[in-house]
Amino acid sequence: PGVDGARFNQASAAQKCVCRQQLNLPEQQTLFLFVGRFVQAKGLDYLIEAFATLPDTCSVIFLGEGDCEPSMRERIKSLGLGGRALLLGRTSRVEDYYRACDVFVMSSTYEALGQTILEAAACGMQLSAFSRKAGVDTATQELGLCDVIHYANELTGKSLGEAMIQSMSVIAKHKVDKSEQPVKRVYKWTTLLDRLTE
Repeated sequence: PGVDGARFNQASAAQKCVCRQQLNLPEQQTLFLFVGRFVQAKGLDYLIEAFATLPDTCSVIFLGEGDCEPSMRERIKSLGLGGRALLLGRTSRVEDYYRACDVFVMSSTYEALGQTILEAAACGMQLSAFSRKAGVDTATQELGLCDVIHYANELTGKSLGEAMIQSMSVIAKHKVDKSEQPVKRVYKWTTLLDRLTE
């Protein structure tokens, strides 16, 4: 597993603003991002339920498609989240969304690897996910990125929402002290190549 550092890298505050303008995303909101197939194993019901507990200053972007899309739209509508929960389909420029958004959410209950987590971390995002304590079968905690991932220890939307709020608080802190988020350890292809050829 690895990421292309030329594609997946951290945006400055100014670059993030430009990305949001180009993608027609809310400029003043805290933006959460989901990338993946809209299928049961991705835990999208938990994510939608979690998002419903967040303040109106937040929006969530869903990139992907799949069988669960109709039920997702119905649930979003029933919770009155239509203006802040955006299903934008598939894109070949996923890196633009990583750079534009603040927090990546891995809501999966099963995930063999978690390539999207590597990509999000390479773009300097905070992350929220279920921990093994919640009973999920994912490789999230093996990736060595626990310093940027806030975990939900129960398999509920409420617990995931609490993890998302923790991630959001880190974003707010960086905005207050004006410091850039540090680029975290990532599985860059160039780094992996160096290790293989040592």
